[in-house]
Amino acid sequence: MRRSTFKNILNNQGMTLLEVMIALAIFSVFIVSYMVSQGYSIKDSTDLKEDIKLRALCLQVIDETTVTPPIFRESLTLTPETKKFEDDEDYSYTVIWKRLVIPDISKIQGSDPLEQDGKQSREGVIQKKIFDNVKKNLEEMIWQMEVTVESQLTKNKFILSTWLYNDKAKVKLDGL
Repeated sequence: MRRSTFKNILNNQGMTLLEVMIALAIFSVFIVSYMVSQGYSIKDSTDLKEDIKLRALCLQVIDETTVTPPIFRESLTLTPETKKFEDDEDYSYTVIWKRLVIPDISKIQGSDPLEQDGKQSREGVIQKKIFDNVKKNLEEMIWQMEVTVESQLTKNKFILSTWLYNDKAKVKLDGL
């Protein structure tokens, strides 16, 4: 090879094919990562819109039930109630009712106020009666309502729970 041809090859100021391929590979990795992150952002935005809609429907059911509560009785807790929305046929909701359950504090603490070194004290008996009365009254007055709204199209669910007050329950003080 001649020296002048070799010098022309070394002095060329253009880009070689290898340099172009490396630049395209770097650029394509950047574009792919950008498009994937953009796709995730769009999916998260649509999921957020769906969650907001489901939450609004849950709050609607809770508000309607708060305004016109059912008659609180044990039959509410037997089976969940599932219905469709009148305005949106694509959404259904399920309402589950639960009674408030207060555990026995003496069993949790591991001591019985009735027993102090094998004998019953008058204060322990009175304390036990007061606690039992408060427990019975609270369990009758406070109910838990759990609402689950489900989209029939996407199968997304949103669960919201609240406490409701039974205003028809009377406070009863027995045995004092």
